[in-house]
Amino acid sequence: MTTGKYSTIFFDLDNTIWDFRRNSVASMHDLFDKYEIGKYCNCDFDTFYKVYSKYNDIVWKKFSLNLMTADEVKTVRFIDTFNDFKLPATWKQCRKLNDEYLALLPTKAIVFPDTMEVLTKLQKNFELHILSNGFIDVQLNKLRLSSLDKFFGQVITSEAAGARKPDAKIVDYALSMTGKTKDECIYIGDDFDTDVLCAFNAGIDCIWFNPMGFSPTDKSIHNYIEIKKLTELYAIFP
Repeated sequence: MTTGKYSTIFFDLDNTIWDFRRNSVASMHDLFDKYEIGKYCNCDFDTFYKVYSKYNDIVWKKFSLNLMTADEVKTVRFIDTFNDFKLPATWKQCRKLNDEYLALLPTKAIVFPDTMEVLTKLQKNFELHILSNGFIDVQLNKLRLSSLDKFFGQVITSEAAGARKPDAKIVDYALSMTGKTKDECIYIGDDFDTDVLCAFNAGIDCIWFNPMGFSPTDKSIHNYIEIKKLTELYAIFP
């Protein structure tokens, strides 16, 4: 991996620069209080969010494997959560809650430490673009409301590409949108199975942002550098 050859950096958004976990907790807590969900589910917020996160992870994994549509993701995660608490909920009710959650989520603007400083430096020498499996309208709002939009050119999502990470087709689409070759680009993301594997499948280099210290799920993949803090990018891109 020769860092001097790159002209373009693709960033994942959620849990790479925009702190999805903390912003999601804050958004869901607002809805938990607004609708007194704890009273109906007979639980505190931490318990509710733990159950929701379990089902949210399941549906997103299915989405990445093309086993579930975006429309299903937005509703099934809440239906399954309420079912876990033995609380019947209709598709319409869950879709309404989801829509409120997605409207609220981008208004929470917590980013990872040093994000602004790192992006400011990188922007001087590289083209920066977003490559995300997230929903385009939500991702654009996250970028705008957290003042991250000023750093990025293209915001490329699975919806536009017609393919989801780790499918290499999303990278091919990103290259066509930016006019870049694989050798010119490097990708930065937090999820090994989605981001690192996507870069591997597409034949581009990768930086795995791994602040939680997770173990790689496939030790045969070696196309990446692992970092735990965004400031470590200073050493990679001096």
